[in-house]
This record gives sequence, structure tokens and C-alpha cells, in this order.
Amino acid sequence: MANITLLDIAKHNGNDAVVGMIEESISAHPEIALGDARTISGTSFKSLVRTTFPAVGFRDINEGVATANAVYEQRTTACKLIDCSSEVDAAAEQASDEGLDTILAREMDAKVESAMRGLSSQFYYGIASTVGVSSTATSPAKGFPGLVDLYDTTNMEVDGAGSSGTYTSVWLVKFGPKYVQWVVGNDGLFNIGETQSARLADGSFYPYDGFRKAMTFWVGLHGANPRNAAVRIKKLDTSATLSDTLLAQAVEKFAVGVVPDVVLMTRRSLRQLKTSRSTYNPTGDPSPWPSSIVGLADRNIPIMVTDAISQSETS
Repeated sequence: MANITLLDIAKHNGNDAVVGMIEESISAHPEIALGDARTISGTSFKSLVRTTFPAVGFRDINEGVATANAVYEQRTTACKLIDCSSEVDAAAEQASDEGLDTILAREMDAKVESAMRGLSSQFYYGIASTVGVSSTATSPAKGFPGLVDLYDTTNMEVDGAGSSGTYTSVWLVKFGPKYVQWVVGNDGLFNIGETQSARLADGSFYPYDGFRKAMTFWVGLHGANPRNAAVRIKKLDTSATLSDTLLAQAVEKFAVGVVPDVVLMTRRSLRQLKTSRSTYNPTGDPSPWPSSIVGLADRNIPIMVTDAISQSETS
């Protein structure tokens, strides 16, 4: 894949410190590291999505045909504000040998890592507990819809048939402007404020002196075409395990000519797939850890492991 990613946008619009923090943080988050991204001038945009093809047909000379136009639906993608601002007690700065800039940089690095973890979880679980799991992002209902809110549950779902009541999912995702895409608002700007003296407050609202450095950006997830954007293999557990058969059923769901860019799963699901392949290993040795699956026309689709997919889904 040759996608423009969120990191690429940060490199173009952020300072070196922000780029370094994001680059270090996203290595464990393939949803962000691999996902296609774009910028918009504001914080939301509307897209026109065709939901039904127009009617056309053969006809004889001097004979008409029924005319029906394509059906379109206007959808709005809204970016949501991520706040990675950091605060430091003035007394902590006075007691430290590191200096204020070093303390704030360390705090902001932790905030960016937390933001990337939250974005990765929001990518799947979105704004509500749709599958019995909430996004681990702070205040997920104030965030953007995720894959469970966007994908086509009628046509783009494979049931792993688990019965334990505690499940995980595997996602096959197609990235791009016509499929799934990260959107960064305000022209992709990562707003970094100057370090300022501030009157801070503790959990009981008692004030104390400190320093504050603001960092915010706007981000959302665009799902233009749920019919071809993502397939979910659901209800996988310790008994109903991931297999190449289920993955083949998932690949089959995509329209001809649409090849998913990545298969996203937990480490447990990857181990289950490895175990299922051991049965067919002619050498008798354990199968290697899978790194890809073979799609239509022998197209390799990479497998990426993520911690953002829960193993506590209920549906």
C-alpha cells in the first residue's frame, strides 16, 4: 500500500517534536500506521454516495425502456477534537534537575501515545457500545463513529459461530477515499501552543501554580462505501477459532476488483490461525506464524496484529 497516512500529514504540518512522538507511538497501532488519511479545510465535509445503480437495458427500434436514475445519499463526516495538552506543577519543575522543557516533552509524549491508543480503539468501536464493548478513548461518545458503526452488517459480515458470550473479531479493511479513510481537520494542522504559566487546579478544585503547553488536532473516520469498505468476522472465542475457511468467506464478501489492504486481528486470533494451519503442514513441523493470507487472483493480503481489538465483545 502506498497510502498517505496520518504520520505523513503530521510530517507536513507539525513540528519535529510532534512528528517524532507520533512516529514512535503508531508503530504498535497498524490502524493508524497503515490507514489512508486526508486533510480537509474545516472540521466536517459532505460526500455524495451512490446507493443504487440506475436502470438501463436493451430495447428494440421505436421502443422505449423504463427510466430510473441512480439513487444517492449525502453523508457527513465530522472530525472530533483531540486534546493532548500537558500541565506541570511549578513545584515539580523547581524540584527537578531536568528542566521544564524536558518535563513537558515527556508528559506530551505520554499524552500522544494515549491519544494514539484511543484513536485505534475508536477506529473499531466508535461512539457506542454496539458490540458490548466501548472504545477505550476518553469520552468515546464525543468522538467519531468507528467500523462497528459504519460497516454493512447485512452483506459484509461472517459469523464465527462462537457461543461463549465473550468474543473477538477480525477485520478485513479496504483503505482509500472511496472506502475507509482517516480525516484530519483544519488542513491537517497539529496546534502546538507556547509554554505558559497557568493557574492549575487539583481534583478538589484547589488551585496551584504551574505551566501548561497546549496541543490539539481534529480527526475523524470516513466510511464512504460500507458495502466494500470492511468485513467483520465476528463471534470468535477459544472454541470457535479463526481459520482460513472463515478468512476466505470474508474475502468473498468484497466486490470483484476490490481487494482488502489488511487483515487486522488480535494475537490470540493469529495463534489460532497458525494452529489451524499446522494440520495441513506436510513436514509435520509447526506452521510458521502467518504474515498474510492469499486473496483472489493470488493477491497477498498482509496480516497485522493489534491490541485495539477487544476479546470481550458480546455480539
